[in-house]
Amino acid sequence: MKRLVIFFFVLSALGGVVKAQINLNDSIVQVVSYWSVGDKYEFKSNITKYKIVGTDTTVVFKSSMPFSIEVVDSTANNYVIKIMEGETQYDVMDEDTQMTIESGVTEVSKGHPLLLKMSSLGAVEDVENASECMEVLNKMADLTVEYMQKKFMADSTLTAEGRQAMLFTIKTVSDKLRSPQMLTAAVAPYMRLFAVFGKQYEMNKEYEATDQAETAFAPGQPIDFTSTFWVKNVYPEENSAVFANNVVYDSDQVLKAYLSICKEAIPEAEQYANSPDSPYIFLNEYTGWSIHVGAGWPLYYYQEIESRQGKEATISVTEIELIL
Repeated sequence: MKRLVIFFFVLSALGGVVKAQINLNDSIVQVVSYWSVGDKYEFKSNITKYKIVGTDTTVVFKSSMPFSIEVVDSTANNYVIKIMEGETQYDVMDEDTQMTIESGVTEVSKGHPLLLKMSSLGAVEDVENASECMEVLNKMADLTVEYMQKKFMADSTLTAEGRQAMLFTIKTVSDKLRSPQMLTAAVAPYMRLFAVFGKQYEMNKEYEATDQAETAFAPGQPIDFTSTFWVKNVYPEENSAVFANNVVYDSDQVLKAYLSICKEAIPEAEQYANSPDSPYIFLNEYTGWSIHVGAGWPLYYYQEIESRQGKEATISVTEIELIL
């Protein structure tokens, strides 16, 4: 993970009372929040997606978006932070993004804040304005369905099978956009940004766990994964620490779940599940955080998601950086 260079003036830029959270004697790092109402910081999110075929690598998507995080409420037990997203700039735009813009979906969410309820230690607990967010998602679903029906169902060259597959796709997209899971997906980048908060970690220990999670290959179908988390580096003089987490999904489960969804639109897909010609899917996620543990704010976040199917691979890289 690329390391954000942290200078001593960051301490004054973050403000507030800086408290040491690195205990070298006990090899412990603690990540908690020391926030006050009115604290507000600006961040920038960069997303780049690569398509790899053999030895050729192509950038298929590249965007950047500023956003702010402000502490708007504080009690003995909780904080509430407000996240406001700015205008997204696209350097390279994929087809899905073009359709999203054409449909008017991107205009619906403009000006709508996301309010997250945080624990007193800075861990995400809930979406404070979930009902308002779901209203926005429902409007997005309406526009998306309307756009897809006009663009695809009016195609006179569609065969009966193609029409069936398209109707299935439209219904799947509509159901997904209206589901509570979509709200979870929408706030996931910010939940991941604060994922290490509220805990203390041993510096020389790897934390391994197994669990289940949905993937982009098979929404709605939990897949087994194994994760390994560790403290990568500590910088006591800067009161900062770098954390890392690696997740590997069960490839067989990913493939079978993916094909089970495909067969609803293409019945023949099921026969490939146990076939020697069945495509192999590898899915891996690496995440890194640079945290100013004294002030309790993230400085830098990096996530790389790699998926491979046969000789082709897609790598999606997300970087979030505090703007100094």
